[in-house]
Amino acid sequence: MMLTSSQLLNCLVLVALIDNCFAQVADTGQPSPPTGFRLSSAFQTTTPTALTADQQSENVAEDRVTELVKQMLNGGFSVRQKATADLMSLGVEALPALRKAVPQTNDGNQTRLLVLIQQIQDREFAARLADLQQSPSVENAQQFPGWQRFQELAGNSQDVVALFLEIQAAEPQLFATAMFNAADLPAVLEERSQQLSQKLDGRTSAEFPAAAYAGLLLLGSDPQIRLIRATSTNISQGLADQRFSKLVQDGKSRTILRSLVGSWIQRPGISAERPLLFAIRHQLTEGKTLARRLIESRSRRFDMILALTAMAALGDSNDLPLLESAFQTNAVLWPPRGQTAKRRDQEGQLRDTNFQVQTRDVALAAALHIRGVDFRQFQLDVQPDPLTVFAIDTLGFETEEARKAAFDSYLRAFSTSE
Repeated sequence: MMLTSSQLLNCLVLVALIDNCFAQVADTGQPSPPTGFRLSSAFQTTTPTALTADQQSENVAEDRVTELVKQMLNGGFSVRQKATADLMSLGVEALPALRKAVPQTNDGNQTRLLVLIQQIQDREFAARLADLQQSPSVENAQQFPGWQRFQELAGNSQDVVALFLEIQAAEPQLFATAMFNAADLPAVLEERSQQLSQKLDGRTSAEFPAAAYAGLLLLGSDPQIRLIRATSTNISQGLADQRFSKLVQDGKSRTILRSLVGSWIQRPGISAERPLLFAIRHQLTEGKTLARRLIESRSRRFDMILALTAMAALGDSNDLPLLESAFQTNAVLWPPRGQTAKRRDQEGQLRDTNFQVQTRDVALAAALHIRGVDFRQFQLDVQPDPLTVFAIDTLGFETEEARKAAFDSYLRAFSTSE
C-alpha cells in the first residue's frame, strides 16, 4: 500500500514522539510526559514534597545530636569527653534527643544522660535569668514559667517583677524544669518541697527561705500541675512556721505572700489542716472555700472540726444554712477512734467519760458564734482557743439528753426556715 505524502509526514511525527518518550524513561527511570502533555490520573505518580530549608536544617541537627549521644555513651574516653562538650555547646537544641535516649540505655548511662540534661537546663535558665536581671520588664518576665499567674495575683509593677525574679533565682532547678521539661515538673516539685520542708521547722535563729517557699506556693497552687505523693503535705507544712506567719503579718511583701497562700488554700485536694489553721489565724477569706468544700464532702476526719471552726471565724449569716445542714450528722470527730475522753472529777482525778464531739456539735457552736449569742444561754460551756476558735474538748456532750436539749433550744430560738 502506497502512503501519500501527508500520511507519511504524520507517521514520522508519531515515531518522533514515541522516541522522545522512551528517551525520557531511559534518562530518569520514570516516564515523564512530553512538553505539552499531561498523563491521565491513572498513570500519575506521587513524589515526596520537597523539604524546606528549615526542615532540612532540623533533620541535620537531630542527626548530629543523635550521633553525639551515641559517641557520649559508647566511644572511648576522649570521644566521650568531646561528645559531652559538644552536646553542652548545643544547649537546649540537644534536649529532645537526650530525653529520647534515656529509656533506651542502661541505668549507668541513664544517670549520665539525666545529669547532662539537668546541666543544660540549669545553664540555659541561668543565662536567661541573667538577661532578665539586666533588663527587668513585664515583657521579658512573660518568658518565664509562672509569670501569668503571678501577675494575676500580684500585679505587674516594677517591684512585682523584681520579686518574681527573686523567686525564680531562689529555685533555679524547679523553674528550669518548668521551662524546659514540664513532664518532669511534678517529680521535681515533690523533691524540692521535701527538701525545703526540712528547713521549715519553726526555727527562729535562721532566716525563713521566703523566696523559695513562694516559688513552691506559686507552682503548687496551679491546678494544671499535678501534686504527687507528699507534695501537698510538704507545702502545707510550711504554713506552720512562725517565721512565715510574721512575714505574712508585717513583712514588706505581705500582700503578695497572702495572695500566694490564698491561691494555695483554694486549690482542690490539698492537705487541709495547716491551711485552715493559717486562714483562721490571719483571717484569710480564701479559707472559706476550703472549709465549705470539706463540709460539703461530709468528711469524718479531724479536718472537719477545723473546717467548721474556720467557718465560724471567717463566715457570716449567709453561711448559716450550710452549718445548719450539718446538724443531722452525728459522726464522732473527737476523741480519736479507740480513745476515751477523760475529765477531772471534784477531787481532781482524771476519769473516763462518754464525752464525744460530733460533727453536729461543732456546727452548732459555729452557728451560735456567727449569731453572736452567749453559749451559756444554750447550756453550753464552750471555751475559746486562739488557734482553733474553740477549745475542741469543750464542744461536745457526755449524754444524748444534753445534746438534744441544746439543739432543741437552738431550734426554739432560731427557726431554720428564716
